Amino acid sequence: MSILDRYPRLRDRLRHAVLDAPADTDPALRRAAYHGDDLPEPLQAYLDKLRRHAYRVQDSDIERLRRAGYSEDQIFEVTIAAALGAGDSRRRAGMGALNEALR
Repeated sequence: MSILDRYPRLRDRLRHAVLDAPADTDPALRRAAYHGDDLPEPLQAYLDKLRRHAYRVQDSDIERLRRAGYSEDQIFEVTIAAALGAGDSRRRAGMGALNEALR
């Protein structure tokens, strides 16, 4: 069994809860955040920063989203979707490298 095959049901359930379950944001917006697809500004700039340099996110980034009309729940939901997408991408890359090393 490949190390990539561990816990697929748990990953699927988590992805479903974050991307498809009922929420304040549309599932298409959460999926776009997960994949890092083109999103409207200032959401795109915020999620790019979050995906690449999460430690640089500041209160002013969140305030900019609030001023653009996003609610706290919407900001939370797209933040979680983007973080999950970035994490999944890094996990796949790392596990793929580990699989290659174990061959």
